[in-house]
Amino acid sequence: MNPTWHTTDRLPKAEPDNTNQAAYCAPQLLAGASADGRFIFDAVYDAAAPRFVLTFIEINTAFGFIEREKRLYPASRAELLAAVSAFQAAPAQAFTAASE
Repeated sequence: MNPTWHTTDRLPKAEPDNTNQAAYCAPQLLAGASADGRFIFDAVYDAAAPRFVLTFIEINTAFGFIEREKRLYPASRAELLAAVSAFQAAPAQAFTAASE
């Protein structure tokens, strides 16, 4: 995780399986906000799919509303962590036309 972000990490250390389903059903497995509060992310696990649901949000800091939102559906814990890491490194790029 990026130290300039404020994050909450409840993500179990292993990939989802029959032994840790209860831990993966917790809300906000992984969430964070940039230091200026302009960008936030949130990840939950959808056991019915099964997949993660990762939401990236850009906040309009002048008026406080959601400027842009994007959802990704990583299939694994590794894919989730890679997507979060890329977002933390360059959050504005997550919303460019090439990445949508």
